[in-house]
Amino acid sequence: TYSSEGVAGCVTCPSGYYSTSAGSGSCTQCTAGSSCTSTTITACGTGKYSVAGETACRDCPSGFKCDSTTTATPTECVAGEYAAASASTCSSCSTGEYSAAGAASCTQCPAGHKCATTASTPVQCLAGTYAPAGSTACTPCEAGKKCPSDGMSSPTDCPTGYYQENTGQTTCSQCTQGHYCNDPTVVPTPCAAGTHQDIRGMDSCKNCPSGYYADSTGAITCTICPSGSSCADATVAPVPCVAGEYSSSGATSCTSCPAGSVCTGGALTTCNTGEYVDGSTCTDCPQGYYCPTPSSGKIICPSGSYQDLTKQTSCKDCPAGQKCTDSPPITPVDCVAG
Repeated sequence: TYSSEGVAGCVTCPSGYYSTSAGSGSCTQCTAGSSCTSTTITACGTGKYSVAGETACRDCPSGFKCDSTTTATPTECVAGEYAAASASTCSSCSTGEYSAAGAASCTQCPAGHKCATTASTPVQCLAGTYAPAGSTACTPCEAGKKCPSDGMSSPTDCPTGYYQENTGQTTCSQCTQGHYCNDPTVVPTPCAAGTHQDIRGMDSCKNCPSGYYADSTGAITCTICPSGSSCADATVAPVPCVAGEYSSSGATSCTSCPAGSVCTGGALTTCNTGEYVDGSTCTDCPQGYYCPTPSSGKIICPSGSYQDLTKQTSCKDCPAGQKCTDSPPITPVDCVAG
């Protein structure tokens, strides 16, 4: 209480004022950072504050700190810090989090963004990079993957038959013909000899079919074995048939020349009726001979017969009154008188 000069009695100090000693002629305003009754003044303590003339202390608001025992004005937390209500200090955000000034809590950096510092706002990752939630940097898309758009939280695997050998890319490339792609992190691998691939975007090559070959790597198609050659091994060039053998196209082996035929350059020629095999050629059966089949060779006409024509399969009987004694017998001769 207090009393002014000329006042008969004592008066209680008004709210927000105090008097701690007897015989006071006036009351004192409660100072900022304190709480007061009419007879006491008490420091608010950390985590609280008050303005001058208040009787009670208030809790420090969230996003602010009250670090003095007699805080008059709360101090706002800076970006990268936070504080709950009644805090005496501001706490730092963890790595991968961020906050603006005066924040009550920190926020995790969203997926597809980077937060380089706790005080920086999220920055969207560009195409070719990605970031999961809570990242401080964007990660280049790994080989074998693609990041086609901005703000990706994770990369996308290259599909089967596609590849990407570099990092930080937005697309995968389709495997080319004549190649296979079973590892999306490396460039296409040429098909091995004996195999081929005529379709794009494949993860394996196809074997050449029987009678076809591919004697170099990276073949798009296999080549049919030409006539006159054999292709037992699809990885090597055709092997020409040797003398006395032949083959048709697409053969894996050569065949011995059959009787009555000739085989030159791997090609089969069947001799016609009235012809015979003479070494490597079909030859017309000559006069004085007959050739029953091409494989029988030429046969001289027997005694009592002749043949004045070529390409014949039989001989003619010698006519009456004539003789056929030439060798070979070609033209009958009249018998002499007597």
